[in-house]
Formats: sequence, C-alpha cells, structure tokens
Amino acid sequence: MLFGLFATYYFVYLSIKPDWLQFNVFTVYSQYLETTTFSFINNNQGDEMAISIYLVGFLVFLFSSGKNQSETYTLLKVKALVNTVIVLISLFTVIYFFIHGMVVLYLVVLFAYSFPLVYVLIFYLLRMVKFYSLQKERKKD
Repeated sequence: MLFGLFATYYFVYLSIKPDWLQFNVFTVYSQYLETTTFSFINNNQGDEMAISIYLVGFLVFLFSSGKNQSETYTLLKVKALVNTVIVLISLFTVIYFFIHGMVVLYLVVLFAYSFPLVYVLIFYLLRMVKFYSLQKERKKD
C-alpha cells in the first residue's frame, strides 16, 4: 500500500511519465484532445500501475491473517470495514450538499481512493482501544 501511495504521488501528482511505461493499450473510452472509443491508444501506464498497486496492497492487508490471528482480531477487521463505510458515506452525504458541478466527481475519486487509508486508520484505532481495554481488565484481576 505504501509503495502504491508513493507511486501515485510520483506518477499522478508530480505527473512524471517515464518513456518505458508508454504502451499501446486498448481503450473503451478516452478523451484527451480528441475522443476515442473502442480502439488502441498510446498511453503512459504509470497512473494505472500506481493505483493498481495501491488497491492490491489494500486487498492484501484486508484479507491477510496473522499466524496466530484470533477471532477478536478478525472481528476488529470487520468492525473497521463497516465503520469505514459508515464514516465515508456519512461524510460524503454531508459534503455533497455543499458542492456542485465537476468537483463532485473529484470528491467521488477522493473518497474511493481514501477508503483504504481510512480503513487502516480505523482498524488501528479499534485495535489500540481493544488493547488498552484488555490491559485495564488484566490490571483489575
């Protein structure tokens, strides 16, 4: 996931397009200077690679399990996933009332791309809360 974030910064934000990633690829719809449908175009694949690596890293994190993973740990992952969906949909709904036009599309992309990061943050927050609650219970005993 971290490599995907770095690659996204490098290829998308800084807009660095190395020649070795320039390929002829099939496209269903492409619109740059001209609109192209169902044809082959010459395109730099840095953006696609970066986002793919980021999302594959997220899926590996989401579905990976530790050697001695307990049921509690799995439950925390499910809770984090549900909470992430609730938080992002609620936030999107509130923000949606205050923005209009093309920026809505940017917001959709931002929320889709931030989903894995929010999931990881919520998961570690839930894990930390669970860890401290278990520590308190052990001290009482």
